[in-house]
Amino acid sequence: MPIKHKYSFGPLLPRTAKVYMKFTYSNVFITLTDMSDKAIICHSAGSAGVIGTRKAKKAPHVVDMIVKKLQFSLIKFKIKCIIIFVRRKAVKAMNYLIRSLARFGIKIISFHLRRVQAHNGVRGRKMKRK
Repeated sequence: MPIKHKYSFGPLLPRTAKVYMKFTYSNVFITLTDMSDKAIICHSAGSAGVIGTRKAKKAPHVVDMIVKKLQFSLIKFKIKCIIIFVRRKAVKAMNYLIRSLARFGIKIISFHLRRVQAHNGVRGRKMKRK
């Protein structure tokens, strides 16, 4: 009897999920969600076993280590296709993410770069006194 999960995956493609990649000042977070944005699992550089400085945690090879831990969830839920969302631009880490997911046989449907944008502009200078 197959295992029933509370997660909803994509109806169009077989077992589609989303991967959110977030770079903070001192860490890297990768979250695997279903198509309705329910978090399945979240891993960070610390959970992958990287101990050390901020620079060591943000190295590109750390992403490869996190994806190796994420692989067990991808196999468990039989996920074959993913959509990637990246919060901040980090070219080397994105390349490592794509390469390591392709190595495990995961098909990447689309790739979205979500950069934070200011809507109001920069505050103006103070008026000069007379």
